[in-house]
Order: sequence, then C-alpha cells, then structure tokens
Amino acid sequence: MSKTDQLRRAARRRVSPLRKQLNFELKSCLGRRFFRNSASIEDYLHVGCGQNILAGFTNLDFYSHRSKARVFGHDLRYPLPFADGRFAGALSEHTLEHFRPEHASSLLKEIYRVLRPGAVFRCIVPDLGIYMRFYSQGALPGFEGFGSGCEAIRSLTQSHGHLSVWDEELLRRTLSEVGFRQIQRCDYRVGNNPDLLKDQERHRWESLYMEAVK
Repeated sequence: MSKTDQLRRAARRRVSPLRKQLNFELKSCLGRRFFRNSASIEDYLHVGCGQNILAGFTNLDFYSHRSKARVFGHDLRYPLPFADGRFAGALSEHTLEHFRPEHASSLLKEIYRVLRPGAVFRCIVPDLGIYMRFYSQGALPGFEGFGSGCEAIRSLTQSHGHLSVWDEELLRRTLSEVGFRQIQRCDYRVGNNPDLLKDQERHRWESLYMEAVK
C-alpha cells in the first residue's frame, strides 16, 4: 500500500470534532436516562478513574457497559449522584484538564459537597508550570519525546482531549473559591491521608499534586 493510500485510509477513519462531540452527547443523554449502576459504593471517591480501578474506592467515570460492575457510570459535567457528606476522602488524577473551566469548577463544587467535614481531596493535574520550564529551559526529565518546547505546550493544550490547563496558582484559587481550606502543594505519594496516595508513576514527570480539606 502506497503512502498516499495510507493517508487516505487514515482520513476516512478520522472522526470530525463535531461528530465526536455529537456522539459523546448522545451517549451522555442515553446514559443519564437508561444507565443503571451496579458498582459498589465505598468510603472513598475516585473521580475520573479511567482504567485505574482502585480497591476501597467508588470508581467514577463516564458510562461504560464493559466495566459496569467496577465503575460507577456518570457524566461528570452533571451533579454527582451522591448524598452530601457521603465520602471520607476523594482522589482525582489527570481528570480536571478534560473539562472546560466552568465544568471543572462545577465538578470541584460537587466533590466538596459529597465529602465529609475534615475530609481530604487529593487533586493531580498536568502542571503548566513544569511545561513552561521545559519551554524556557529545555532538558527536563520526561520531556525527551518532544522535539521542542512548542511541541510540549501544544500537546498539553490540544492533545488527549484536554480542554483546560492548570498551574498551582489557578488550582489553589479555584479550590479556595469552592470552599476548600488548608490547600497545599504535595509531592508524589506524599500527603495527609495515606489511603489517597494512589498516584500513578507514569504521570509523575508532568504532575502537580495538590491537597485540600473540606
């Protein structure tokens, strides 16, 4: 097969952004109307779990029949289907950046609502500050796959379904506006609640680790 034929085949497989968004909205509508969760409700909440299913957590993510028994299906742009003060702690790793800023703020408000007083929320996102250091200085561990700082910034802002970017200042301010207190930057697998230290090694090179208390 020629290179031209390969490009034509790839173009036919490519889904337009509009069609992709329409498919997502259709799945969300059907999920909100007809999806029935069978996943267990645990003491801790894992928001945007993806394939990283954690024991002892209510693993929350978009509707999927393939993992229905392990993942609590929900469109995270909508109010969380849990009572006030239901959870003893919450974890979100590389999830917030997949939402537009207004939806991210709404999600943080919902996480605050469903936590018990004194509970810790551990929030991990790609750190714009780290990317900017690579852009200006170069030669940072983990960035070897990028040919330039510009490519790294483009990946952060336009790839992987990212719809927002975060640094310590913005995340700290947004958490405070929601109502969280004792907001602090942490390190990889270092924090105030050992049960929440489930950070994935593969995200370590680019991550901002923040904790806050309700």
